[in-house]
Amino acid sequence: MTVTDILLVCVTLLSPLIAVQVQKWIERSTERNRSRQQLFKTLMATRATRLATEHIQALNMISLEFGARPKVSNVIAKWRLYADHLNPPAPDTSQAWQAKADDLFLDLLESMSKSLGYDFDKVEIRRGIYYPNGQLKNDLDREIFNTEILKIVKGEKPLPISISATQEAHEQQKIIQERMAQCFSEDGAIKIHMDLHRKQDAKR
Repeated sequence: MTVTDILLVCVTLLSPLIAVQVQKWIERSTERNRSRQQLFKTLMATRATRLATEHIQALNMISLEFGARPKVSNVIAKWRLYADHLNPPAPDTSQAWQAKADDLFLDLLESMSKSLGYDFDKVEIRRGIYYPNGQLKNDLDREIFNTEILKIVKGEKPLPISISATQEAHEQQKIIQERMAQCFSEDGAIKIHMDLHRKQDAKR
């Protein structure tokens, strides 16, 4: 048996194994690309509400889904810059900080778009946001409500209580207070009145 024959036999025997491995590689690659696509779609869909739970979860999945592969290494680099900006040593809510965060976020989405074969640029990503005023008002009201409740829970603010009573209730309360006041003398002692005639009538 010649060397060629031996090689032919080896190829014949290994072909099914090679085919299976190639199929598995294709399936893993397809699934990884599908996961990246879904992650990108989530970030795009929630880019106007970046405090939404699904948006934050998607951001935290970038390192896992994209990894440090050459084709997507730029995505990881953009994400690291954005993540570093989102976690300053001290809380910062200034307009300059927010503007920088917006710019870094758009850089990240643009990089992800290119790595996945889309053709979105920063201008299109920024201007393509739909965020109705009604939804904005609801989100702001919810944020204010949560902030005020937190202050009350922490003891930083008293719980406002408003009691609404009718005029009749006020008059009854006034009468009760006047009668209670009549039960005390000027020095604060309790007045006791005994009706002896009624007591004698009861004995009879």
